Amino acid sequence: MKKIMVFGTFDILHKGHKNFFAQAKKHGDYLIVVIARDKTVKEVKGKLPINKEKTRQKNVVKIKIAEEVLLGDLKDKYKAIKKYKPDIICLGYDQKNFVKGLSAIDVKILKLKAYKPNIFKSSKLGSAERDCFVAAAPRNDKGGAVKMHKSVGMVIRRGNKILMIDRAIYPFGWACPAGHVDSGETAVKALKREVKEETGLEVLKYKLLIHEFVDWNKCSRGVNGHDWYVYEVLGWEGRIRRNNREEKKIKWIDVEEVKNLKLEPVWEYWFKKILYERKY
Repeated sequence: MKKIMVFGTFDILHKGHKNFFAQAKKHGDYLIVVIARDKTVKEVKGKLPINKEKTRQKNVVKIKIAEEVLLGDLKDKYKAIKKYKPDIICLGYDQKNFVKGLSAIDVKILKLKAYKPNIFKSSKLGSAERDCFVAAAPRNDKGGAVKMHKSVGMVIRRGNKILMIDRAIYPFGWACPAGHVDSGETAVKALKREVKEETGLEVLKYKLLIHEFVDWNKCSRGVNGHDWYVYEVLGWEGRIRRNNREEKKIKWIDVEEVKNLKLEPVWEYWFKKILYERKY
């Protein structure tokens, strides 16, 4: 049996991570994934990951590609290597942390190929389409959880027009379809549900534009912070209908006219990035 070992943070899993695991698995028949501890990530990156270590471990297990998924050791970063004695250690194309210490260990090292690094790279997740796991709450400087909700927002375009809603309930203003991610939902499931509820349309194709925690975004449920997933809907079917309980109006509005609308504050923030600064 040939054992392969990989290690990393694997905070919010995306297709780049999955490709990395698949590449590694081709070099052997027993894949061991070592997850960096929260304390280690903070020491190396200067900040805690979005997901706690046990959540990151569970998310990798869900992929069902690794035979073992374990947490690294806080004292000896190379303890798992010494214990499991892998035949090969596979590194990511840009992996640098703790790599120098591997030269003192008798093990074969392979550097794997990048998979669309301009899209599927953790530092670029705000503008990349990826699989969405509902992440744990961000933590403050003292390590405590930040009280927050998760939300999804959907930009639906038709040429130079965007499907907009004049909200009848708080927070008031013009906005794109949006809503909370319910307990047990993924962001993608919430995206499809909210679009159906607010517009009557069935989402067929989409891509993620932004993933960002907005600490000033209050809601009617009494929470100040929201972890946002903002999507662009690329394909849909059905007929548009207004949700009478939540919407005063729903209509296609020209991109230039959006500037003159009284927008819901968080959508004023998103449109500044998406339409005017053109970051996405």
